[in-house]
Amino acid sequence: MQEPKILKTEIVCVIIDDDHHGKFGFTETVHTASIPQSAADALKKYEVEVERTKGCRGDVRVPYEIVESEYCKMGKHFTISGKPEIIFKDKQYNGKICIDLHPLEVAAPENMNLKLVLKAPELLSEASEHEQAKPEIIEDLHVCTVTLAPSMATQDFESLKEKAETSWSQKIKDSLTLPQEPNLLEYILYFLQMPFTLAFCLVPPPGLLGGWLAFVIAIAFIGFMTAIIGWSPPILDIPH
Repeated sequence: MQEPKILKTEIVCVIIDDDHHGKFGFTETVHTASIPQSAADALKKYEVEVERTKGCRGDVRVPYEIVESEYCKMGKHFTISGKPEIIFKDKQYNGKICIDLHPLEVAAPENMNLKLVLKAPELLSEASEHEQAKPEIIEDLHVCTVTLAPSMATQDFESLKEKAETSWSQKIKDSLTLPQEPNLLEYILYFLQMPFTLAFCLVPPPGLLGGWLAFVIAIAFIGFMTAIIGWSPPILDIPH
């Protein structure tokens, strides 16, 4: 019996020095927040997370600046309660900025966004003896853009969904509509596939009879098209 061989295995261990006060940055620099559609809806809250890496010693204050835009104003479209700062306690790795989103009074413009900019952190309690342990901001992660987008009311969504699933006329209209600013190739393909488009317009919308009617007719059409493709070689003298 052969003796078992012992294979050499290398293990890489990364040790992070938690004796430092840490570096701070947003976990994500781009956010999209859904805002209430009407004044009857309640305020919605959206949280932006700030992460502390490469150390977690001591209490650190991280101030931030709120940068409004022309169509996104503090107090009108959103509010952030409290002082513009996050206090990280000793051994705390993350903090959050809570944004209260206000309902829209009029139709939302396209560019509703605000920016949050982290400023130089301030050490509140000394907990490290290292000279290079001072808290810092991560340059690539110190600016966060939050875009406010109106959320569709539930009843409006259900109405549009029902219309899309049950409206035969809307289905035909969508099938026969050319793409915006079509090029020459799209024009040619549009007219070449017109017979097939008209044929498949006969397939009912999926919302009728629980989708079974559309399923059965679609299967029949697929079988018909398969038969045509199978007959095409002898008719068109196309070699297999």
